[in-house]
Amino acid sequence: MVGLFRLAGDADVSYRFRARGLDRGALYRVTWDNSGEAAEIAGWVVINDGLEVRCERPLTSELLLFERV
Repeated sequence: MVGLFRLAGDADVSYRFRARGLDRGALYRVTWDNSGEAAEIAGWVVINDGLEVRCERPLTSELLLFERV
């Protein structure tokens, strides 16, 4: 589980999150908690390429849930 927060002020609406501590050879079901969208993504993709996380407005957040499948 990862919580990402956008604070007040001018900031980009998107952030590229690159995970640490995942198994590069494993497959993970990643769920974006706000939208409920989910995808199965290879560990090496999450570590190397990262995931785009969008917080459109200041003082918002996103919770990413990781489940090894």
